[in-house]
Amino acid sequence: MMRASEVAIQLDTDAKRRVTLTRLDDVDSGGGVDDDDAPENANSDVIAGGTMRVKLQFGGIAVAYFGLGTLVYTQVEGWTALDSVYFIVASITTVGYGDMSPVTDLGKMLCCLLVLLGVAFIGAALIKLVELFLDAAEALEDELAKATGGHIDAPSPNIFFVPFTACADALDMGPDLREGFQWFAALVVMLLVGAVAFCLIEGHNFVDGIYFAVITCTSVGYGDMSPATDNGKIFCIFYMIAGTLTVRTPPYCCC
Repeated sequence: MMRASEVAIQLDTDAKRRVTLTRLDDVDSGGGVDDDDAPENANSDVIAGGTMRVKLQFGGIAVAYFGLGTLVYTQVEGWTALDSVYFIVASITTVGYGDMSPVTDLGKMLCCLLVLLGVAFIGAALIKLVELFLDAAEALEDELAKATGGHIDAPSPNIFFVPFTACADALDMGPDLREGFQWFAALVVMLLVGAVAFCLIEGHNFVDGIYFAVITCTSVGYGDMSPATDNGKIFCIFYMIAGTLTVRTPPYCCC
């Protein structure tokens, strides 16, 4: 009877033999990789793998930052977890509605540290985290394109511009005009979504809703308006990130 180690070696040998035969079949059928393209493909795989690791690291840092900040504010200031996350997002996006602030000396000192770290670094981490989800969606689209034999154009550099690509194609726009249209259309939709949501959730009129959406997306945050309900705060946590990312990612032609 063969021992476990001998069985493992035999299985590994059989697997390698099958891989080798598969590669030979690919070469015979014309599906092999050209020698000139092999280094380029290898380098592309290395770069893609490194980029994915960086994005995962940034995402992990962002999650750890939110966890640490929530722990600090709940323990030091006595806030709820929702209020803590809401305050953190308002700080790192520099919206700063002014409806919340630490009152203890320890809370203020820790807030200074968290704000400096957040504004300088966590904003970039959040962008990388969004790009990670966008890359996953792009990979899924590529697999669907291969399966159906279709073709999918490269995605827009901002995740919020993607839905407007088809419209820009239909209007046969040039590259510069296309980027400008995508950015403007995404901004208008973002403002309308914020205005309508703020009206429905907080009970304000449409003018106040537009006003609130503009001061949020541009991170002006005068402090005269802010969400008063828990549902409004939950919405603003996501809206502050989405809105400020959209405004701060203008088309290349407008830079």
